Amino acid sequence: MTRTTITRKEGEIVGCKIVAVRPMTNHEIWVFGWDEYKGMKGDAIVIELDNGALLVPSRDAELNGGGQMMQAVPTDNPDDQPEGMILLHMFVQGDDR
Repeated sequence: MTRTTITRKEGEIVGCKIVAVRPMTNHEIWVFGWDEYKGMKGDAIVIELDNGALLVPSRDAELNGGGQMMQAVPTDNPDDQPEGMILLHMFVQGDDR
């Protein structure tokens, strides 16, 4: 088995651009071992960066399935919770073509 060494520079994501936010492919779900979890095809998402890296949220530190993303948007309304933020749940819809 060939092992690839990733340098700190290659693993850096600061300054990278997001090029896509999409559902995981069946192959990616299989690679993560999430094919045994019912519903992963619609739940697990990938954030692709312009350096080829993939950011994949997990439901926990043990990688027991795909996780959900939340977006916190700053607001000037003091009634928004948590203070000064509106929380938006990010859903990714697949293309069934």
